[in-house]
Amino acid sequence: KNVQAIPLFRAIKNWTELKELRLPGCKLGDDINLLAAALPTLSNLILLDISKNRLLCSHLEMIKKLPEKLSSFNLSFNTFGSNLLRIISPLLKTAPGLKSLDLSGCCLQQSIFIVGISEFTLAISGIREMNISRNPLESAGLLNLFKCLPIELESLDISGCVTRNDVRNLEGFANYCRGASESGIFLNTLILRDFYLSNANSLCPLIRYLSQLKVLDLSGNNITGNDASSMLRNFGEIHSDLNTLILESCPHILGKGYEEFSKALKEHLTWERKLEMLVVPDNNPEVVISLKSMWTTAWDERARTTIFANKVVFDTIPI
Repeated sequence: KNVQAIPLFRAIKNWTELKELRLPGCKLGDDINLLAAALPTLSNLILLDISKNRLLCSHLEMIKKLPEKLSSFNLSFNTFGSNLLRIISPLLKTAPGLKSLDLSGCCLQQSIFIVGISEFTLAISGIREMNISRNPLESAGLLNLFKCLPIELESLDISGCVTRNDVRNLEGFANYCRGASESGIFLNTLILRDFYLSNANSLCPLIRYLSQLKVLDLSGNNITGNDASSMLRNFGEIHSDLNTLILESCPHILGKGYEEFSKALKEHLTWERKLEMLVVPDNNPEVVISLKSMWTTAWDERARTTIFANKVVFDTIPI
């Protein structure tokens, strides 16, 4: 038992002015009951981070009530496993203003959705930012996840949720998009890092639903310059708000087909709504020089290029 835990939680109990409580990596474990007793007294708490605390479902079950004003809840990298929905759904309902939920790296598998899916759907109906990355949900688990997500969701990270190339990996997301109204979905940030995307054929048909998307991160996927050019042109056709495209650790982007990517990017940078940040791998110096020239032409004095160990970041200097 952590001897420092008792005075800590005694000190914060009834601290009504406390807005944020960050306790990552504190090995709370059996001391979670002390936190559970303090939370209902923190009437103005808006952010709670108890990530990386080796928590199990049995620990989380000890928390009966969250602060009513809580808007951000980080539970990432705890070992909850597949019984989580039964425990977390009633807990989330005690924080009606919750907008951001981080369940990344919590050992969740597709079996998590066997029971409690309707209760979980209701519990996260107000969520606008969801991070459930680094959980091996596979295509079947993602299919059920997307049945739960609110259509008003604005930010989603499902990076590393699949462990193999499967044509069904985006099936759940496709159903989610097609179930939306004609105006499309509300996502402005979509992160699909390490998602075994090997071409743009599965993603391009869904771009028509992503008119509000501002940030797209496809890092760590096996997509080519031709794929990237197709995506840029599809975003152009819907006059999207896309301003950030991250293609880090995509070695083929500047390989075969890079001419098509360069051509599509040059065209894209002439639009009124154009990229303000582009990240590509640093594996083709000649192409990087060409991209830098395009970027400078498009953004003039605001253009900025930063070369890191394995990537190049093209962005803009804030006004």
